[in-house]
Amino acid sequence: MEHLWILFSFVFLAASFDEIIVKLGDPVTLPCREEQEDIYAGKLIWRTSDQIVATYSAGSFEAGTDFRGRVHLSEDGKPRKGIFSLTISSTVYSDFDTYECWYEKKHLKSWTLKITTNLAPTRVSLGGAATLPCYARIKRSALDSDIRVLWMKENEMVLNVIYGFTTDFGNFKGRVSVTPSEIRKGNISLHINETYLSDNGSYTCQIDDKPIHVKLQLTACHNTIQVSLGQALLIPLHTAEDVNVLFRSSQESQNYNVACETSCNTMGWRKRIHDIELKIVREEHVGTYTIEQKRAKFIICTYIISLSENLKKNNVVINNTNSVFTALILCLCLFLCQNLMMYIM
Repeated sequence: MEHLWILFSFVFLAASFDEIIVKLGDPVTLPCREEQEDIYAGKLIWRTSDQIVATYSAGSFEAGTDFRGRVHLSEDGKPRKGIFSLTISSTVYSDFDTYECWYEKKHLKSWTLKITTNLAPTRVSLGGAATLPCYARIKRSALDSDIRVLWMKENEMVLNVIYGFTTDFGNFKGRVSVTPSEIRKGNISLHINETYLSDNGSYTCQIDDKPIHVKLQLTACHNTIQVSLGQALLIPLHTAEDVNVLFRSSQESQNYNVACETSCNTMGWRKRIHDIELKIVREEHVGTYTIEQKRAKFIICTYIISLSENLKKNNVVINNTNSVFTALILCLCLFLCQNLMMYIM
């Protein structure tokens, strides 16, 4: 009966709800006052339409299961004189709800709390990790069988969550995920742990047949790779498409030469699925490599290949040693020449 009474009260009072709008993650205070109450002998309840948010009774404060550690009535956790206001210290998207303040079955205040989010395009460097934001109102009490999440890239399936099980598809397999513990908080954002060139574009996040559209915008990557002579070199391409690899030696200032093109299976290079391998690095391989997509002729990545610091230090030691050795040889030659001249005279 009590649940029916609360539900009826929500329906009856819905038209009088005031509205508070807050940015996701920010704190918010829901005001509630009782001017004539000085002694709090009764029970104070803050609740939504389907769960307890917080209670205060006989000097004891208790937060609801999904609000523990995030809500309080005041700095010391107790109601002030005539003030029953509730503060949520860090909002999550599932806090988007209606709230009621009750004292001894007396309704004091109603609020609708709305959470705003930023769905601006996600911009990352090619090859880096990306998170595509998506938020939806999901009841925390919902069963796994009631929660169905679908991520699509245009007409391609990316990931879905059905009956609590997550499945990724096709080219995204092993690279994408959602955070299970965040779903009931309303956060169903898609995480891509390594971006490929083909990931660029528009995505749709869908739950309960309500699509939300977001974009991923990838920019050319710029990285430095340190190598040791005689070892293999792997250069990430972040694409399975054919590429041209342009090379400029560190000794030159302007001109680029073609290191390999199309399949890159020549001149000591070997193309794998998403990278190319140079089997043996020599000094002439040190320099700048520009990866160009062959089909559209635009730059994917630029890599500066340099010798490792240890190798540089070893070269310095060797050069210094050679200099000392050369100086000793010269001194010895001068000494021998001087003695020979004295002997002749």
